[in-house]
Amino acid sequence: MNVIEYKKEIMNKEISELKLEDIIEYSELFVNEFLMGKKDRQKPIKTHQIRRFYDVVKGIDESVKKNGFKLKDKAKLLMLIPQLANAMGKQKDLKELKDICTAIIPKINNESDFKQFMNFFQSLVAFHKAYAKE
Repeated sequence: MNVIEYKKEIMNKEISELKLEDIIEYSELFVNEFLMGKKDRQKPIKTHQIRRFYDVVKGIDESVKKNGFKLKDKAKLLMLIPQLANAMGKQKDLKELKDICTAIIPKINNESDFKQFMNFFQSLVAFHKAYAKE
């Protein structure tokens, strides 16, 4: 599958229905296609821009490990959407990241869904770091 087909699949399915292998493969394609400056972009997304959002997700993960997935965790995830929109307003190249997170986050309803999202975000950060030339 190409990145557009994966994006449609991820956006249209429940996150718990996705296989880990597909999440990892999509993450790598997503990083190469949208975050590394290969698609009519002036410059690639910097690692700190992704890490800023990953750090929020990591904090939620620590809370979930201690207390399980709670309503406050869902609220923190939902607040990532306007934060991504704000960041995209400053740097248009974050649009694809905002779009995919906006599609996935509302579907996160339990700890299992959150773990899948965490896998996706960890993969994004890892592949971006691997390919970044910062």
